[in-house]
Amino acid sequence: MSNVFKYVDLSGVELRSPQVVMVLKPWIDVGRVGTRVIRFLKDALGAEELATMRSPSTFYDYTIYRPRTYFSDGKRVFRQPQTRLYYVKRPEQTHDLILMEMLEPHINSEEFIEAIIELSDRFQISEYTMIGGMYDMVPHTRPLVVSSITNNSSLLESLMDLQVRESDYEGPTSITMLIQQELRDRRITTNTFVVHLPQYLEIDEDYNGQARIMEILCVLYDLPKKYVDKQQGEDQYLEAAAYIQSSEDITNLVDMLEQSYDSTYVETQDSLTELSPDIEEFLKDIGGTL
Repeated sequence: MSNVFKYVDLSGVELRSPQVVMVLKPWIDVGRVGTRVIRFLKDALGAEELATMRSPSTFYDYTIYRPRTYFSDGKRVFRQPQTRLYYVKRPEQTHDLILMEMLEPHINSEEFIEAIIELSDRFQISEYTMIGGMYDMVPHTRPLVVSSITNNSSLLESLMDLQVRESDYEGPTSITMLIQQELRDRRITTNTFVVHLPQYLEIDEDYNGQARIMEILCVLYDLPKKYVDKQQGEDQYLEAAAYIQSSEDITNLVDMLEQSYDSTYVETQDSLTELSPDIEEFLKDIGGTL
Protein backbone atom coordinates (compact mmCIF):
# COMPACT_ATOMS: atom_id res chain seq x y z
CA MET A 1 0.00 0.00 0.00
CA SER A 2 1.38 3.40 -0.99
CA ASN A 3 2.31 5.88 1.72
CA VAL A 4 2.59 8.90 -0.58
CA PHE A 5 -0.48 10.78 0.65
CA LYS A 6 -1.51 11.73 4.14
CA TYR A 7 -5.30 11.65 4.38
CA VAL A 8 -7.44 13.59 6.80
CA ASP A 9 -9.69 11.74 9.22
CA LEU A 10 -12.83 10.93 7.25
CA SER A 11 -14.68 9.22 10.09
CA GLY A 12 -18.38 9.58 9.40
CA VAL A 13 -17.76 10.93 5.87
CA GLU A 14 -18.68 8.73 2.94
CA LEU A 15 -17.74 9.86 -0.56
CA ARG A 16 -20.21 8.44 -3.06
CA SER A 17 -18.37 7.25 -6.20
CA PRO A 18 -16.80 10.71 -6.54
CA GLN A 19 -15.92 12.42 -9.79
CA VAL A 20 -12.41 13.86 -9.92
CA VAL A 21 -11.68 17.25 -11.50
CA MET A 22 -7.98 18.03 -11.65
CA VAL A 23 -5.36 20.31 -13.14
CA LEU A 24 -1.82 19.23 -14.04
CA LYS A 25 0.67 21.97 -13.21
CA PRO A 26 2.64 23.54 -14.74
CA TRP A 27 2.61 21.58 -18.00
CA ILE A 28 -0.92 22.27 -19.18
CA ASP A 29 -1.92 25.24 -17.04
CA VAL A 30 -1.31 28.12 -19.46
CA GLY A 31 -3.10 31.25 -18.30
CA ARG A 32 -3.53 29.46 -14.97
CA VAL A 33 -6.89 28.40 -16.34
CA GLY A 34 -7.03 25.04 -14.59
CA THR A 35 -5.70 26.40 -11.30
CA ARG A 36 -8.22 29.23 -11.30
CA VAL A 37 -11.12 26.88 -12.01
CA ILE A 38 -10.12 24.41 -9.28
CA ARG A 39 -9.62 27.16 -6.70
CA PHE A 40 -12.87 28.84 -7.64
CA LEU A 41 -14.77 25.56 -7.20
CA LYS A 42 -12.96 24.89 -3.93
CA ASP A 43 -14.20 28.20 -2.52
CA ALA A 44 -17.65 28.21 -4.14
CA LEU A 45 -18.50 24.65 -3.11
CA GLY A 46 -16.90 24.79 0.34
CA ALA A 47 -14.41 22.02 -0.36
CA GLU A 48 -12.62 20.36 2.55
CA GLU A 49 -9.02 19.14 2.55
CA LEU A 50 -8.72 15.46 1.66
CA ALA A 51 -4.99 14.73 1.34
CA THR A 52 -1.50 16.19 0.94
CA MET A 53 1.84 14.54 0.25
CA ARG A 54 3.87 13.24 3.17
CA SER A 55 7.25 13.93 1.57
CA PRO A 56 7.02 16.11 -1.56
CA SER A 57 10.81 16.06 -2.05
CA THR A 58 10.48 12.39 -3.00
CA PHE A 59 8.98 13.61 -6.28
CA TYR A 60 9.95 17.26 -6.72
CA ASP A 61 13.19 19.14 -7.28
CA TYR A 62 12.95 22.21 -5.04
CA THR A 63 15.36 24.14 -7.25
CA ILE A 64 12.75 23.89 -10.05
CA TYR A 65 9.55 24.11 -8.01
CA ARG A 66 10.63 26.66 -5.42
CA PRO A 67 9.09 26.62 -1.93
CA ARG A 68 7.33 29.87 -1.13
CA THR A 69 7.36 32.09 1.91
CA TYR A 70 4.68 34.66 2.68
CA PHE A 71 2.90 36.39 5.55
CA SER A 72 -0.41 35.13 6.92
CA ASP A 73 -2.06 36.98 9.81
CA GLY A 74 1.23 38.73 10.47
CA LYS A 75 3.25 35.50 10.63
CA ARG A 76 5.72 34.26 8.06
CA VAL A 77 4.62 30.96 6.52
CA PHE A 78 6.72 28.47 4.57
CA ARG A 79 4.89 26.45 1.89
CA GLN A 80 6.32 23.44 0.08
CA PRO A 81 5.38 22.45 -3.47
CA GLN A 82 2.55 19.95 -3.14
CA THR A 83 -0.12 17.92 -4.85
CA ARG A 84 -3.28 18.76 -2.92
CA LEU A 85 -6.69 17.12 -2.88
CA TYR A 86 -10.04 18.38 -1.62
CA TYR A 87 -13.49 16.83 -1.40
CA VAL A 88 -16.97 18.23 -1.84
CA LYS A 89 -20.09 16.54 -0.50
CA ARG A 90 -23.02 17.05 -2.88
CA PRO A 91 -26.07 15.50 -1.21
CA GLU A 92 -28.36 16.77 -3.98
CA GLN A 93 -26.31 14.86 -6.61
CA THR A 94 -25.55 11.19 -7.23
CA HIS A 95 -21.79 11.74 -7.02
CA ASP A 96 -19.53 13.76 -4.75
CA LEU A 97 -16.49 15.62 -6.08
CA ILE A 98 -12.74 15.42 -5.54
CA LEU A 99 -10.73 18.47 -6.64
CA MET A 100 -7.02 18.00 -7.28
CA GLU A 101 -4.12 20.39 -7.94
CA MET A 102 -1.55 17.95 -9.27
CA LEU A 103 2.05 19.10 -9.52
CA GLU A 104 3.87 17.10 -12.19
CA PRO A 105 6.61 14.92 -10.65
CA HIS A 106 10.27 15.22 -11.64
CA ILE A 107 11.35 11.83 -10.28
CA ASN A 108 9.81 8.59 -8.97
CA SER A 109 6.91 9.06 -11.36
CA GLU A 110 5.82 5.43 -11.25
CA GLU A 111 5.39 5.59 -7.47
CA PHE A 112 3.42 8.81 -7.83
CA ILE A 113 1.12 7.30 -10.46
CA GLU A 114 0.58 4.22 -8.33
CA ALA A 115 -0.50 6.43 -5.43
CA ILE A 116 -3.12 8.17 -7.59
CA ILE A 117 -4.45 4.83 -8.81
CA GLU A 118 -4.69 3.60 -5.22
CA LEU A 119 -6.59 6.78 -4.39
CA SER A 120 -9.06 6.01 -7.17
CA ASP A 121 -9.52 2.50 -5.77
CA ARG A 122 -9.88 3.74 -2.21
CA PHE A 123 -12.72 6.10 -3.04
CA GLN A 124 -14.09 4.14 -6.02
CA ILE A 125 -14.06 7.16 -8.31
CA SER A 126 -16.49 7.11 -11.21
CA GLU A 127 -14.92 9.75 -13.46
CA TYR A 128 -11.58 11.55 -13.88
CA THR A 129 -11.46 14.88 -15.71
CA MET A 130 -8.34 16.91 -16.42
CA ILE A 131 -8.71 20.59 -17.32
CA GLY A 132 -6.20 23.16 -18.53
CA GLY A 133 -5.07 25.65 -21.14
CA MET A 134 -2.51 25.85 -23.94
CA TYR A 135 -1.30 28.50 -26.36
CA ASP A 136 -2.40 28.12 -29.97
CA MET A 137 -2.71 30.02 -33.25
CA VAL A 138 -6.22 31.28 -32.51
CA PRO A 139 -7.65 34.82 -32.51
CA HIS A 140 -8.95 36.52 -29.39
CA THR A 141 -11.91 37.81 -31.44
CA ARG A 142 -13.60 34.41 -31.76
CA PRO A 143 -15.04 31.95 -29.22
CA LEU A 144 -12.20 29.98 -27.66
CA VAL A 145 -12.04 26.39 -28.87
CA VAL A 146 -11.67 23.53 -26.40
CA SER A 147 -10.07 20.25 -27.43
CA SER A 148 -10.98 17.03 -25.68
CA ILE A 149 -9.91 13.44 -25.21
CA THR A 150 -12.51 11.11 -23.72
CA ASN A 151 -13.57 7.49 -23.67
CA ASN A 152 -17.20 8.56 -23.40
CA SER A 153 -18.38 8.24 -27.00
CA SER A 154 -21.51 10.36 -26.53
CA LEU A 155 -19.87 13.20 -24.62
CA LEU A 156 -18.30 15.13 -27.50
CA GLU A 157 -21.52 15.11 -29.49
CA SER A 158 -23.39 16.57 -26.52
CA LEU A 159 -20.78 19.35 -26.20
CA MET A 160 -20.57 20.37 -29.86
CA ASP A 161 -22.58 23.52 -29.23
CA LEU A 162 -19.91 24.58 -26.73
CA GLN A 163 -17.16 24.43 -29.39
CA VAL A 164 -15.58 21.28 -27.96
CA ARG A 165 -13.62 19.29 -30.52
CA GLU A 166 -11.94 15.90 -30.36
CA SER A 167 -8.17 16.26 -30.11
CA ASP A 168 -5.93 14.63 -32.71
CA TYR A 169 -2.71 15.59 -30.90
CA GLU A 170 0.33 13.35 -31.18
CA GLY A 171 3.66 14.19 -29.58
CA PRO A 172 5.37 14.78 -26.22
CA THR A 173 3.15 14.42 -23.18
CA SER A 174 3.29 13.96 -19.41
CA ILE A 175 4.07 10.67 -17.71
CA THR A 176 0.97 11.29 -15.60
CA MET A 177 -1.14 10.48 -18.66
CA LEU A 178 -0.54 6.86 -17.63
CA ILE A 179 -3.09 7.50 -14.88
CA GLN A 180 -5.82 8.02 -17.44
CA GLN A 181 -4.70 5.00 -19.42
CA GLU A 182 -4.89 2.81 -16.32
CA LEU A 183 -8.31 4.20 -15.38
CA ARG A 184 -9.64 3.58 -18.90
CA ASP A 185 -8.44 -0.02 -18.62
CA ARG A 186 -10.59 -0.22 -15.48
CA ARG A 187 -13.58 1.11 -17.45
CA ILE A 188 -13.61 4.43 -15.61
CA THR A 189 -14.62 7.47 -17.66
CA THR A 190 -11.71 9.83 -18.30
CA ASN A 191 -11.92 13.25 -19.93
CA THR A 192 -9.45 15.96 -20.87
CA PHE A 193 -10.56 19.50 -21.71
CA VAL A 194 -7.93 21.99 -22.85
CA VAL A 195 -8.86 25.51 -23.92
CA HIS A 196 -6.81 27.04 -26.75
CA LEU A 197 -5.60 30.55 -25.87
CA PRO A 198 -4.21 33.24 -28.21
CA GLN A 199 -0.46 32.88 -27.90
CA TYR A 200 0.24 36.46 -28.97
CA LEU A 201 -1.51 37.74 -25.84
CA GLU A 202 0.31 35.57 -23.27
CA ILE A 203 -1.96 36.61 -20.42
CA ASP A 204 -0.79 35.37 -17.01
CA GLU A 205 -4.32 34.70 -15.75
CA ASP A 206 -6.77 34.26 -18.60
CA TYR A 207 -10.33 34.85 -17.37
CA ASN A 208 -11.82 34.09 -20.76
CA GLY A 209 -10.19 30.67 -20.74
CA GLN A 210 -11.46 30.10 -17.22
CA ALA A 211 -15.01 30.90 -18.29
CA ARG A 212 -14.83 28.46 -21.23
CA ILE A 213 -13.69 25.55 -19.05
CA MET A 214 -16.21 26.44 -16.36
CA GLU A 215 -18.96 26.46 -18.97
CA ILE A 216 -18.19 22.83 -19.78
CA LEU A 217 -17.92 21.72 -16.16
CA CYS A 218 -21.27 23.33 -15.37
CA VAL A 219 -22.89 21.13 -18.01
CA LEU A 220 -21.02 17.97 -17.01
CA TYR A 221 -21.48 18.25 -13.26
CA ASP A 222 -24.70 20.23 -12.98
CA LEU A 223 -23.03 23.26 -11.42
CA PRO A 224 -24.73 26.68 -11.17
CA LYS A 225 -24.51 28.66 -14.40
CA LYS A 226 -23.60 31.75 -12.39
CA TYR A 227 -20.12 30.22 -12.01
CA VAL A 228 -19.47 31.15 -15.65
CA ASP A 229 -18.21 34.75 -15.58
CA LYS A 230 -17.88 35.68 -19.25
CA GLN A 231 -17.86 39.43 -18.66
CA GLN A 232 -14.53 39.44 -16.83
CA GLY A 233 -12.87 37.61 -19.71
CA GLU A 234 -14.45 39.81 -22.34
CA ASP A 235 -13.23 42.92 -20.51
CA GLN A 236 -9.75 41.46 -20.31
CA TYR A 237 -9.60 40.81 -24.04
CA LEU A 238 -10.97 44.28 -24.77
CA GLU A 239 -8.09 45.76 -22.81
CA ALA A 240 -5.72 43.78 -25.02
CA ALA A 241 -7.25 45.40 -28.12
CA ALA A 242 -5.33 48.64 -27.52
CA TYR A 243 -2.06 46.74 -27.49
CA ILE A 244 -3.01 44.90 -30.68
CA GLN A 245 -4.05 48.03 -32.55
CA SER A 246 -0.69 49.62 -31.81
CA SER A 247 1.13 46.93 -33.78
CA GLU A 248 0.54 46.48 -37.51
CA ASP A 249 2.22 43.07 -37.41
CA ILE A 250 -0.14 41.76 -34.73
CA THR A 251 -3.17 43.32 -36.44
CA ASN A 252 -2.27 41.46 -39.63
CA LEU A 253 -1.69 38.29 -37.63
CA VAL A 254 -5.12 38.51 -36.00
CA ASP A 255 -6.74 39.02 -39.42
CA MET A 256 -5.10 35.85 -40.76
CA LEU A 257 -6.00 33.88 -37.64
CA GLU A 258 -9.62 34.98 -38.00
CA GLN A 259 -9.69 33.71 -41.59
CA SER A 260 -8.12 30.44 -40.51
CA TYR A 261 -10.56 30.05 -37.61
CA ASP A 262 -13.60 30.80 -39.77
CA SER A 263 -12.58 28.34 -42.47
CA THR A 264 -12.03 25.68 -39.80
CA TYR A 265 -14.90 26.09 -37.37
CA VAL A 266 -17.49 28.02 -39.35
CA GLU A 267 -17.26 26.69 -42.89
CA THR A 268 -15.47 23.36 -43.34
CA GLN A 269 -14.96 22.03 -39.77
CA ASP A 270 -11.65 20.66 -41.07
CA SER A 271 -8.19 21.11 -39.55
CA LEU A 272 -6.61 24.55 -39.32
CA THR A 273 -5.31 25.99 -42.55
CA GLU A 274 -1.58 26.52 -42.72
CA LEU A 275 -0.25 29.97 -41.92
CA SER A 276 2.31 31.67 -44.12
CA PRO A 277 6.01 31.28 -43.20
CA ASP A 278 6.15 35.02 -42.44
CA ILE A 279 3.42 34.71 -39.81
CA GLU A 280 5.00 31.61 -38.30
CA GLU A 281 8.33 33.44 -38.03
CA PHE A 282 6.59 36.42 -36.41
CA LEU A 283 5.01 34.15 -33.81
CA LYS A 284 8.43 32.75 -32.98
CA ASP A 285 9.78 36.27 -32.64
CA ILE A 286 7.19 37.21 -30.01
CA GLY A 287 8.12 34.20 -27.95
CA GLY A 288 5.42 31.68 -28.81
CA THR A 289 5.84 28.01 -29.55
CA LEU A 290 4.27 26.59 -32.68
